[in-house]
Amino acid sequence: MTTEHEGSVRVSLLDGQLLRGDALARVLSYAGYAVVGRHSHADAFLSSLAQEQPQIACVDVSLDDDDGVTALAEARQFHPNLQVLALGDGPGALDRCIAAGAAAYLDARNSACDEVLHTLELL
Repeated sequence: MTTEHEGSVRVSLLDGQLLRGDALARVLSYAGYAVVGRHSHADAFLSSLAQEQPQIACVDVSLDDDDGVTALAEARQFHPNLQVLALGDGPGALDRCIAAGAAAYLDARNSACDEVLHTLELL
């Protein structure tokens, strides 16, 4: 895995798949990130950002009805310093995510934990 952050980098998660969200939270915590929020619905994620004050958000953009891409865009609009890693389910969402303000995009179907951690290191 990558170097530890000693809890200094605050991360909020939006993931509609509870198992993947739980696994991602554990991996990030183990790597030294401070996971300050875990959400499975876009509304809860967006309404918690001001209180959580994350530096990075990992957003599942494959949520129903394009809620993930919309949440990404709203998060960036109201929190312009927030770096967002978009996690999608294929290359089809890449252009929409970048246009919405994602700093990076990974295909969650075939990205390993080390790739997620490496990408977060670059943000």
